[in-house]
Amino acid sequence: MALQRPLSSALLLLHLHSVPLQPSPALTLLLHPTRRHESSARRTKKKLHVAPASIFEKPSSSSSTTTTNSPTGDHILYTPPPAAPSVYHTPTPFLPLTDIRRTLYPPAAPPPVESQEGECKKPLPAVRAPYEKKYHLTPADVQEMRALRAQDETTWTRERLAEKFGCSPYFVGIVAGASEAWKEQGRSRLEAVKARWGARRRDAREERIKRKEGWLRDE
Repeated sequence: MALQRPLSSALLLLHLHSVPLQPSPALTLLLHPTRRHESSARRTKKKLHVAPASIFEKPSSSSSTTTTNSPTGDHILYTPPPAAPSVYHTPTPFLPLTDIRRTLYPPAAPPPVESQEGECKKPLPAVRAPYEKKYHLTPADVQEMRALRAQDETTWTRERLAEKFGCSPYFVGIVAGASEAWKEQGRSRLEAVKARWGARRRDAREERIKRKEGWLRDE
């Protein structure tokens, strides 16, 4: 028995050395100290510390930078928040020249600054170059357009007919619209494309439709 006890103790020590020890949570905090982030109280207070506005500062009697408009005693500060104009406020251009409210309202905005040549800034360019509308098509041309459209809708598209007769594709769509069979083929091709959409694109298209419906309802 005396020889078995030291042998068992040696085996136990060997087993403990072979098994890795799991550090406790308290030991983990000591080995890996916490890091300071921007959410600390001191840094947050330091970032939110903003100097007060000049109207809230009361100038001292010994200061040499005081102006005639600087308050010398207790006073009331009126700084209303921005709000929508009131219906009871009459704009300055509609007031009589002798009305005292002209002196109470702030002055109007200055006129736009002119360039050195004496001309104001040029307006933005048009999206489409100006053009003159043409009314040169005859009833015979319209009949020919409809015949070509009915003959082969794949070849004689709206764009090609508009190029041939010198008109817009919108006018071609009015006088020589596509047949129901051609429209059905277009809807079938569109459904085949939609079938390959993923969930993300499908949700995006549905949201786009909802936004357009909201625009029509002024939402």
